[in-house]
Amino acid sequence: MYRRGLHREYPIFSTFLVSEGLSGFVGFVLNRISYKAYYVEYWVSTLVIAGLGFAVIHEVFKHIFRPYESLRSFGAALFRWSALVLILISATMAISSAPLASTPRLSLILSLDRSVKLMQCGMVIFMYLFGRQLGLTERHRVFGISIGFGIYSGTDLIVITLISMFPNKAQVLSVPLLASWPIVLAIWSIYMYRKEPMRRRATVLDQPESWNYALSGIAHSDGGSAFLPNVVDTVERVLTKRNNGSSALN
Repeated sequence: MYRRGLHREYPIFSTFLVSEGLSGFVGFVLNRISYKAYYVEYWVSTLVIAGLGFAVIHEVFKHIFRPYESLRSFGAALFRWSALVLILISATMAISSAPLASTPRLSLILSLDRSVKLMQCGMVIFMYLFGRQLGLTERHRVFGISIGFGIYSGTDLIVITLISMFPNKAQVLSVPLLASWPIVLAIWSIYMYRKEPMRRRATVLDQPESWNYALSGIAHSDGGSAFLPNVVDTVERVLTKRNNGSSALN
């Protein structure tokens, strides 16, 4: 990525990869020096990597909607709300459900991590449902990034579920998770190495330029306006514009 200059195109994803590598190396060293230091490093790195994982989702969607400035701005607003909802849901899970760790603080970190992994799995579904309509194919890098996260996060969630059901088999059940990481790195390496094809014209959202025009109203609305009513007004503006266009053609 550095040799091809892709670290400038995907800065958060690059930071995520560096953080994962450093976390593994530092954890390996600290585990042989001081268990307490390793314990602190493990939970701090889990929180940092979970935050970077969520930020990578935002970065991927910025690339997906790059041709449409207002769609990109709208997506950024949605992600700010998503981050708030993610924190609230994770806090609720950590408080109300069975503890995932020894303290509520650690349970919150685990809930955040699992919630982000669930969103990463959803990112893969989104790419396969709408990628082609947005002019993207399986050869584009955002597709590869999404697939990699989907494989690792999906495997992690499945392994966690199985371990909770069969705790005495934890060591055996962890093998698929350990094996999935080299596979994911290989997928990302291939996508970053090979040349990316030109992006096709988007066909999603039925006249995406209309949505781009309508969503620009949200970006320039007053700060005191409610977000969700603006979304409803946006949809109405798009439908009205389309109906007026159809009437003019008739």
